[in-house]
Amino acid sequence: MSKRLQWLLLAAIMVAAAYFRFSGLDWDDYNHYHPDERYISWVGTTIEFPTDWRSAFDPKLTTFNPFYWPKNGESKGIVVDQDQQRRFAYGHVPLYAGVAASKLAMLIGPALIPILPDDSILSRDILNGGNLIEYRQLTAAGRALTALVDTLTVGLVFILGKRLFGPSVGLLAAAFLALNVMHIQLAHFFVVDPYLTFFTVASITSMAAATGLQLSSRAKIALLSLAAIAAGLAVGAKFNGLLLLLPLALTVAITVKRTARIKIVSFLALASLVILVFAATNPFAILDFSCNVQSPDVKIG
Repeated sequence: MSKRLQWLLLAAIMVAAAYFRFSGLDWDDYNHYHPDERYISWVGTTIEFPTDWRSAFDPKLTTFNPFYWPKNGESKGIVVDQDQQRRFAYGHVPLYAGVAASKLAMLIGPALIPILPDDSILSRDILNGGNLIEYRQLTAAGRALTALVDTLTVGLVFILGKRLFGPSVGLLAAAFLALNVMHIQLAHFFVVDPYLTFFTVASITSMAAATGLQLSSRAKIALLSLAAIAAGLAVGAKFNGLLLLLPLALTVAITVKRTARIKIVSFLALASLVILVFAATNPFAILDFSCNVQSPDVKIG
């Protein structure tokens, strides 16, 4: 298969993947039928960039802690509890990413809305030209970001398949994933699973690349470090991403051509990087031990 045909087919697969994932993001008129999405969006309405860095990492004072309702938290159209624990049972990474996407959309909205069709989901909901309450606009922006993340996963699957078995297998795997009903469904929610999948595939792809026979030691170290960073982000999306330590250990055993002691030290260094990335992206999983996680519920005003 020529490279030109290979890239043309991949482009077609990616377009199809994006079409199925971005179409109908407002399918439920943002009535939050998914309980995880409902709670993540509710918590997201009170997540704000800290204005006082002296209290930015105080679990009870910061506006950045998913495990505690801030003292002055409020959001138009919904009931927001104040100054008490909240039952957030998800990773910080998708929450922070969705909130950041929402804030960015609101920031650039005034410049883009006038040049976009009035009835498009981008201008009306994501950029909030329709003047949605934050609880719904955040969901719209979060869903759009989830759709993007899941579309990128299709591209990563192609790279992984090509690396392991050749371009034909990579294209076939990407095509199957592009049409996978569960992926398309989950891409229409602001939830954590597509993030976990993306970072997991990114980590495994980096591990597979690190096993290349012609790579220099420096290139292998870079790829293994990238795999560890992606693994840390996977854990930051959902804690069962911690299982990536197992293939990471196997990859180190295969790629590090030295003594058993050096292999162990290398793995411990990479495992430390995984933990460091998790701690950096989920700071309150380390700083706040008061959270009593239970099944979440939501009060709508």
